[in-house]
Amino acid sequence: MACDCPQNYAGAQCQTPIVCKTNTCGRNADCLVANHQLNCICKIGYSGDPRRGCTMKTKQTSVSGVSEVEVDMYNLTIHVDGRTSRFIVNGIEQHVPYYWPSKDRQIVTVKYSSGVFYITNDQMVQVIYYVSGNLCVQLAPMQKQVRSAFYASDRMGSPRCTAVTIVCTKCCLPQGGAGDVTRQKLTSVVPDIPQFQGQHTLCGIGGNLDGNYKNDVVDRNGTVFQIKRNPVTYNEAFNRVEDTWITSNFIKIRPNTPACVTGEQISNLTNCDSQAAATVCDPIKQAMFHHGPFSDCYLLGNDTIETAYGNCVFDVCHAPDQKCNVLQMFAKNCRSAVPGRIPLERRT
Repeated sequence: MACDCPQNYAGAQCQTPIVCKTNTCGRNADCLVANHQLNCICKIGYSGDPRRGCTMKTKQTSVSGVSEVEVDMYNLTIHVDGRTSRFIVNGIEQHVPYYWPSKDRQIVTVKYSSGVFYITNDQMVQVIYYVSGNLCVQLAPMQKQVRSAFYASDRMGSPRCTAVTIVCTKCCLPQGGAGDVTRQKLTSVVPDIPQFQGQHTLCGIGGNLDGNYKNDVVDRNGTVFQIKRNPVTYNEAFNRVEDTWITSNFIKIRPNTPACVTGEQISNLTNCDSQAAATVCDPIKQAMFHHGPFSDCYLLGNDTIETAYGNCVFDVCHAPDQKCNVLQMFAKNCRSAVPGRIPLERRT
């Protein structure tokens, strides 16, 4: 007479227990006992041979021209600053690798490798931010700097949602705005599962990661921007849609910094008196030669001073009323590096 054994036992007398072990299945696979045998099944969003190991199938979307990124996860605001290759969590500067709440039970990690930041949550939603050594690349003797801002958010209605705020982007263009552009890039990677597909799941640069690139750009009101080619044409109409996601709700790591110019404005960035702005910002440039009111700031080094000068020209060119704030900010930054030797107030 044969025995009708429980599901987790085998043998003529049901004497052999069937138990999942840590090495029964491959990586990213779950083990379960059914029909008196061990079964391995890939986790949701993974595929492959569950006995050997499963890999995640993902989809991604990217935007170029990024200099700062904020990611909100589990009441953590993670701010990555491409200008200094540092990151800040809830206003406090941290070091990589970063695990929260701990390395053993992490639900958010931040890692940095070879100029790339990887911010990941336990749903395997990943934000990859590429950091170059110098945000602005000299493409011509005369150049313009452009800024834009975008916002992307995972709107799953879950406390585990991921919001990505691209605070302010910057790149350099030759005079007239022609030629190649070197930009930072932000890439959002999500599992290829239904929770991240279709409308009302990802927005901003994410749109609908459903295999149809034509509906990937959605404005804040949910209107789909019609795309005719991939990658999308970077023009005034596209920027106007992305500008609907601009947010001012981000960590203020540089007080009194002039507001970003919108993407729509940079699409036609020609009405700017760069020569007048260069004259206003010349005292910063003179510091490289140990001259002028900021002469002692030469200790900052030419790279830092040249970057500050370029930022000043851009800001003053597009916001002339900010010239005093821009120069005073340089003085404050310099004074922190060269204490007691730089005046904090400057009259212009």
